[in-house]
Amino acid sequence: MTTLTRIYSPTRPVYIDVHFQYHCRARSYSIEWYYTLGFKIYNRPGTNDYNPSEIRKFQNGRFDRAYSGKGWRSIAYGFYDDCGDYDEKWVKIENSKFFLGEDDVKDVYEALWGPLGDMDGDDDDDKEMNRRIEMVNTVYVLMAAAGIGYNIAVDDDEQDVEGSTFTLEGLSDRWFARGVRKACGFQLAADPENEKKGRAAQEEELKRDDDDEDYDSDEDGIYDEDEDEEDNHF
Repeated sequence: MTTLTRIYSPTRPVYIDVHFQYHCRARSYSIEWYYTLGFKIYNRPGTNDYNPSEIRKFQNGRFDRAYSGKGWRSIAYGFYDDCGDYDEKWVKIENSKFFLGEDDVKDVYEALWGPLGDMDGDDDDDKEMNRRIEMVNTVYVLMAAAGIGYNIAVDDDEQDVEGSTFTLEGLSDRWFARGVRKACGFQLAADPENEKKGRAAQEEELKRDDDDEDYDSDEDGIYDEDEDEEDNHF
């Protein structure tokens, strides 16, 4: 599935394109899964700014190089290594990265609603909470344009809840939500510890994969050191 959606600013003659490519398919012993999500701000709208060949390059290129030019910016990507290439010993090895930064979120906010000023509130705590909400809502606009639902916690009493339509994280770690919070200029108290747990979970999956390979090599008496390198593309 691929979508390209245009968001028009209600305050300025500016618009934003959001590109989302997503694939998820369950097989007998494995799951094919990958996606890329990116956007481009058009500060000078024109009549000939739709470039299909540019979009096709994103859809056929490497995950880590998607949205790498002509004003496009990557938000995130994720995929299972060697999608669909495993038998009953298949292990979920997630390869992912979050790119969105604070400057990106501010640029989107200003493109849609104008300069980012002081937040309203009775005190500093209220102002800080309102700022968090405004920034996360800005990212929500990009996600909603692609049909992505995700409740991202903005205080320590809330929890991250991924939507049921699209999977943005291959394991249980909520790295996408943490990435959004970082890009919006804040973190929750539990985020640093959860980030460590997420890395540990990925390392555990890699260890399981290594253990399976060692078992196979002992059983067959052969260990192939010239295995294919990571595909890392669509």
